[in-house]
Amino acid sequence: MPLAKDHPWLVFDLQLTAFPPSFWSRLGAVASMAKQIAAMPLLPENFEQIHKLLLVKSTLASAAIEDNFTAEQEISRLEAGEPVAESYADAEIDNLLVLHRSAMQTKHNWQPTLAWLCATNRKILDQAASDKKIIPGQIRQHNIHVGPYRGPDYDLCRELVEQLCRFLAEHPVWKQIAHEHGKYHAAIIKAVIAHLYVAWIHPFGDGNGRGARLTEFTILTGAGLPPAVGCCLSRHYHQSRPEYYRQMQDSSRIRPRHGYAESPASFIYYAVSGLHDLLVKHIKRELLDAQQKMFFQSLLDIKFNSSRKPQQRQRKLIIEIYSINREVKQTEIPTLSAEIALLYHDLDDKTLNRDLNKMTEDGWLQKTGKGTYLSNRQGILQKFKSPQAIWPPATES
Repeated sequence: MPLAKDHPWLVFDLQLTAFPPSFWSRLGAVASMAKQIAAMPLLPENFEQIHKLLLVKSTLASAAIEDNFTAEQEISRLEAGEPVAESYADAEIDNLLVLHRSAMQTKHNWQPTLAWLCATNRKILDQAASDKKIIPGQIRQHNIHVGPYRGPDYDLCRELVEQLCRFLAEHPVWKQIAHEHGKYHAAIIKAVIAHLYVAWIHPFGDGNGRGARLTEFTILTGAGLPPAVGCCLSRHYHQSRPEYYRQMQDSSRIRPRHGYAESPASFIYYAVSGLHDLLVKHIKRELLDAQQKMFFQSLLDIKFNSSRKPQQRQRKLIIEIYSINREVKQTEIPTLSAEIALLYHDLDDKTLNRDLNKMTEDGWLQKTGKGTYLSNRQGILQKFKSPQAIWPPATES
């Protein structure tokens, strides 16, 4: 018998037969991509840049789900290298960023506790509580409604949270999933179900949604999954916000055919499907781009290994035009950077013409018009790609 009798879906159980074969196929693809991400070698500066961007994207998306602002415009500004608008750089965003960075240092096999959830809520609401009656970090002392959803009675919340923590730490289903499918599979399902249960219980006066998603993120990083995986989940929830709320409501409203242990299945499927799609997009764009940049840099080091001034000058010019990522007029090349200006300061236009012609003939640059040039990085890299693209793996629909 559930502790909260009017919330029979809070059974702290999971029925694996509720998931169709297509779910396990898609989850397997997510686990495979997570391993690929973890194995990708990146330079320290690339790693820091990518994960900083991902954390800010995830934080803005998580905060935007409940609040009345759209994070996509701010995320686009970040991707373009522009600062976040001042109106967003408030205490709430700062608090979530600190907590996400802390989660990246989580110890292996970490499990949430009541004390951790309270401390996390206290930090989320630090200087950001929406109501003076709400005490950050303390289990609520009143009953609440969130839209049509009524949370469990306040006097049950502490025991429900403790029961949730035992379920996440001790239930044999996690070992079963890890044994039959893999530890990443178990961690992803556990993280999403923890998110769902914290939202169901709604143990605090405010900050429950942000805390639920942070719990999810921390379980994933504690299981050894790359931070990119957890970051993609918050983006998915924000980008599909109406569906996120519908899935959340349906999971507690629809009585499953074979018992309430099936209640989380639909929400978990929704989360994993969105995670899969964003990871494919994310890998293609951010991580593979960083790897290609490393390879391109290594190729330049091999091809321009001479200490002769013409080669070093041409190498630097290729890098500058590549980094700008747009067509460059020949007349503006001497002013692209201080280093380029210094290299061509005492040289005439004929020297620049010879350099550009040489780099175009060798395939490093493309001449796109009269006196305009563009980096041919993709053309160079294409020569080194496998003849067939076999990854990411196909999944069942």
